Amino acid sequence: MRGSFVPPHGLGKKVNIAVFAQGKAAEEAKALGVKKVGGEDLVTALQEKIDVDVIIATPDMMAVVSKIAKF
Repeated sequence: MRGSFVPPHGLGKKVNIAVFAQGKAAEEAKALGVKKVGGEDLVTALQEKIDVDVIIATPDMMAVVSKIAKF
């Protein structure tokens, strides 16, 4: 038997998320509790040190995110 199990309370680790968005999408991310939301300003902050676990970007912000992308 194969499958997966997701604990009801996670694994206990807080995940730090950064969201590249503007307008309504940025407001929604902030409403969900994301602490790092922005555009160009977030790029400069993350260029010094990427201290997040997950980066999410709206399609219109992909050009901005490409400036700090690591391949």
